[in-house]
Amino acid sequence: MDIKQKILRGVLSLTLSLGFFIGGVANATSSYQAVVNGGFETNGVGWQGDTSSCWIYDPGGMVGSYYLNIGTTNVTEGVYQKLYFPGNATSIILTFKYDYTVSGVGGYAGIGFVDQNLGINLYDGDATSWTTPTYTSQNVATNMKGKNDYLDFFVDNTSGASNSLFIDNVSVIIQTSTPSPVYALSNKKTGSYYYTASSTTYSYLGSHGWSKKGEVYHSFKTSQTGLVPIYSLRNKTTGFYYYTKSSSAYNSLASHGWSKKGIAFRAYSSYKSNAQAIYSLKNKTTGTYYYTKSSSFYNYLGTHGWSKKGVAFYAPK
Repeated sequence: MDIKQKILRGVLSLTLSLGFFIGGVANATSSYQAVVNGGFETNGVGWQGDTSSCWIYDPGGMVGSYYLNIGTTNVTEGVYQKLYFPGNATSIILTFKYDYTVSGVGGYAGIGFVDQNLGINLYDGDATSWTTPTYTSQNVATNMKGKNDYLDFFVDNTSGASNSLFIDNVSVIIQTSTPSPVYALSNKKTGSYYYTASSTTYSYLGSHGWSKKGEVYHSFKTSQTGLVPIYSLRNKTTGFYYYTKSSSAYNSLASHGWSKKGIAFRAYSSYKSNAQAIYSLKNKTTGTYYYTKSSSFYNYLGTHGWSKKGVAFYAPK
């Protein structure tokens, strides 16, 4: 299926609000613009015409106020740009100005991503859209993370219409999530280990009976597709902390001598190419739990007074 067929499928089957985002959100938001405002002023911004599918990129439309004019009788025309979605992409934001003028009978215009299977129909009579940016946003499809996709604007006049689509000020942003550090502390009296994604808590406990152990791995603070909560519990007798991705274990332990402490942070439940295993051990003498990303240290402690408990979860690298 070529680009035109795929995007027509998306626009005809869906009338969803679409958005574009390429960049990094650091549990706070960071992003970058994939297509700058006024992106049709020059030929060097990456927009192309797919001549093999009769998509015509007409530089002659880039005159005057620097807009692109798509539309000719009895032909399907369009422009597209390839965009990359990082593996930690979360959202897409798209803004653009347009005016779609219908002349004759039939035809349609649209915008969409080829492989996201998302599309927006554009309609005649939206003259105000030429001066008011159209804004839309959408979560990035899980299967598109770490891959390229194509943003397309097109007009289909194959039914004999002579419709024109004017486009300007296209801005595409892809937002991502950047992992945050997880800090470790050891209680000076009990030897219990505590893990937190809060630098404020880390600093406070570091001056109130706990020894700072530094950044030990990473996690996410906010909920995202593919992540699971890592729950924290505190033993009512020993004061030791335990961390688990299992909601059933979290609920069960809460009725067997442990206090629920909520979601400590978020991580992956299974292996990912951009993640690393976090191993769990239990001290055979004290019963405290310890978590490490080092397989060699995990194996070493396993022969020096600690019981191996396997992979607790997977943390982003």
